[in-house]
Amino acid sequence: MNLNENNFLLTLRRFAARAKGAEIALLYYAGHGMQDARQSYLLPVDVPGGDIQLVIRNSIGLDSLLRTLDGKAELTVAIFDACREIPDLDEAIGELTRDSGIKPSEFRGLARVKIKGKSRVVAYSGAAGQLVKDGRGRHSPYTEILLKELEQPVGEVDDLFQQVAWNFGQRYGGQNPEVLIQGVQPGRFYFRPGAGGDSLQLQLAHWSAASQCGSAACLQDYLNRYPQGQFTGIAHARLAQLAEPKPMPPPQPVPRSKHSFEPKMVRIQAGSFPMGSTEGNEDEKPVHSVHVSAFQLSKYEVTVAQFREFIQATHYKSDAEKNAGGKEGCWSVDWDEEKNWDWRNWASWRKPISTSKIKITTR
Repeated sequence: MNLNENNFLLTLRRFAARAKGAEIALLYYAGHGMQDARQSYLLPVDVPGGDIQLVIRNSIGLDSLLRTLDGKAELTVAIFDACREIPDLDEAIGELTRDSGIKPSEFRGLARVKIKGKSRVVAYSGAAGQLVKDGRGRHSPYTEILLKELEQPVGEVDDLFQQVAWNFGQRYGGQNPEVLIQGVQPGRFYFRPGAGGDSLQLQLAHWSAASQCGSAACLQDYLNRYPQGQFTGIAHARLAQLAEPKPMPPPQPVPRSKHSFEPKMVRIQAGSFPMGSTEGNEDEKPVHSVHVSAFQLSKYEVTVAQFREFIQATHYKSDAEKNAGGKEGCWSVDWDEEKNWDWRNWASWRKPISTSKIKITTR
């Protein structure tokens, strides 16, 4: 229909009234459109083309049109195959923008919807600010591809428009169709009868994958796609089960050491004590307070056999061995000879020498 301004508004009002309570309200517009200050306008056939201000005053605001349809049907689908070139309007735009600092491109094409809607799909035959192709046949290139895609057993409504945009880009390029999806319930709306049956198979495959995955993220992804799906009850039950706190495992008995050496330990409390001297060597001065943290101490002396077992189990090295530089032996005192501390290559606290003449003390 080629509508003037009055008939355009009247038809829109009647359409909104008939859409009330419907499952899907589909609006298709093919014609001229423009934008000003990022607001989109659809142009009736009787709009004056020589004055921009008169054009805007007598045009239909796209946002206002969508607001009229909001809340009428369960889903609103609006298709705008607009933004053709208008020679008279292009000339007026050129005069308006000349020497004004405004670019003519700011009036070209349609801007994107500003108002937020619920359960709404808005499809554009071109990107924001793009002029679209008229084509040479009965339909524009965009509408031609849209009609062919409607004949296919497609899935959901939003999938159809995304497929149209993809097919258009593969065939034509340059012009970039877009789709805006606002608050549409996944898995709910289909264009062709029987598409829901195909979608049930798709839903079954999706549920099978989510069930095998078993994670909360996979189950929630299924619910997001199919909030009224066949398996929502099971999905919610599994999510609740995953959310329950898991019982703590019973404490495992501490395995006994395979070593026989298990000394009884007592805890020595932390404390401070004065250390040093006022009359001793210089390295002992001054008297100062030393704090010792709490530590464990064996209740009984450790035997040589027990200490050997400890060394073998832990590969522990004493400070004397660490400072040996790889040499054999350790610091010891020979009471029968020099009677002083020195390095003795025969000394070892791993293999203490037992003679009546030698006493070995290590530190």
